[in-house]
Amino acid sequence: MRSVLPTTTYYNGQTRAALLSAQRLGPLNREVTVDGDFFNRQKTGGASVEINTELGGQTITSISAYREFKVFDNNDADLVPLPVASVNNARQRQQQFTQELRLTSPSGEPIEYVVGLFYFWQDVASRTQVKGNLVANLPVGQYLGNQVDRDITSKNVAAFGQLTAHPTDRLSLIGGFRLTSDQAVAHFNRTILPGAVGAMPSLGGPAYVSPTLKATDTDFSYKLGAQYQFSPDIMAYFTYTRGYKGPALNLLNNLTATTVNSGLAVLKPEIASNWEGGVRTTLFDRMLTLNVTGFYETFTDFQAQTYSAVLTSFQLTNAGKLITQGAEVEAVLRAVDGLTLTGNLAYTKTEVRGLVLSCYPGQTAAQGCLTGNRQDVTGEALANAPKWAYSVNANYGADIGNRLRGSANLAFTYRSQIFFGFRDPETIQRGYGLLNGRLSLETQDRRYRVSVFGKNLTNKHFASFIGTGLLDTSATGAGYTQLLTPDAFRTFGVEAAVRF
Repeated sequence: MRSVLPTTTYYNGQTRAALLSAQRLGPLNREVTVDGDFFNRQKTGGASVEINTELGGQTITSISAYREFKVFDNNDADLVPLPVASVNNARQRQQQFTQELRLTSPSGEPIEYVVGLFYFWQDVASRTQVKGNLVANLPVGQYLGNQVDRDITSKNVAAFGQLTAHPTDRLSLIGGFRLTSDQAVAHFNRTILPGAVGAMPSLGGPAYVSPTLKATDTDFSYKLGAQYQFSPDIMAYFTYTRGYKGPALNLLNNLTATTVNSGLAVLKPEIASNWEGGVRTTLFDRMLTLNVTGFYETFTDFQAQTYSAVLTSFQLTNAGKLITQGAEVEAVLRAVDGLTLTGNLAYTKTEVRGLVLSCYPGQTAAQGCLTGNRQDVTGEALANAPKWAYSVNANYGADIGNRLRGSANLAFTYRSQIFFGFRDPETIQRGYGLLNGRLSLETQDRRYRVSVFGKNLTNKHFASFIGTGLLDTSATGAGYTQLLTPDAFRTFGVEAAVRF
């Protein structure tokens, strides 16, 4: 917990401040005081088979793959030692199968190509339960609760290809396409949890069985480009790509007939258009690799997850248009034998347009809060998107005798200031840098390795997420929760690895 709103009072008269008085609230707080469980149990597995064969100088490739996972998790969403929403769990099972068949021409010919077919099938079934008192002062043993059963089956079939023509030894022209057919079918059934005296407001709702939800779409995406080899060590390129992300179904816990009947449960496809150009170089007898890239990309009907203060939950929605533009520089310097220095610098400017969402707690009209507790954030940057990011890395390795090899690595990464809630100053995470180091000793065949490492050596603290607490909001302000990962604190460790 990062902070609390002093006026937040629960159904039994206790305040949030009193319930969490044992915690040292603030940016460094890693403690929680809850009565529910936090756990995440997962099982994953899969297999794939790749077959390659030659036919008339061309390569036929078949890749078949199956994967599945099962997960059961729970979190105490209220973050206080009261049964407000102590049960908030989900059991989920996912299965997927993919098949790709590809024909590739020989390389080095005046015209090179790859064409193929792709098939994807996925089924995801889940059962979610929410249980607690929320705002009701119920007798001991009584509670509110919902169970939500849902499943969604997705199919994606595509034909794709790319052709590269070489009119001259230096010029290459590129053209590619992907014809995609998407289909998704979902079912949704919300019931009152057995034993509950009523539905859980906001996090659930009255019993509701939706009609079968369907989303279908067909799209033609493509890529056009050219690259020119000025010399064996310098190449420049330019491409335009039209991308595609299929329609989605919004199956939030508090789905209603109104949402379904209005069509808001089915999201439009997201269309991306990307212009990119760059230069790739290897200089000074390959001692230095230097690459520069510039890009301008737009996303229409951008699919985003936003938080609704009215629904007190996250929801998936088409968020208007997103524009990203910027440049990136990458460099690799092989200064001396065994020593490699690398660096990366990225500048990214983002802008959202047509995104309207709930105001943050305490936001005034002067700060952009409109009638109906809504704000239009057109012109703002995208949440959790740093404008500047860079990294530098030094790695040195040398043989020790005839069997061993030692190496040392030192890396520093930096990302500039971001925010997690639009226009909310309490959700700003200032820019920070992380220094990591590693010393390793391994056999020269790389079969055995032991390492000593340190992460975040300067002990720089940062939050991976900052948001308002459940029910800890008012018209004048809010308390805030935060997520601090182990990377936000200095850690040391020893690692051993064996390759089979």
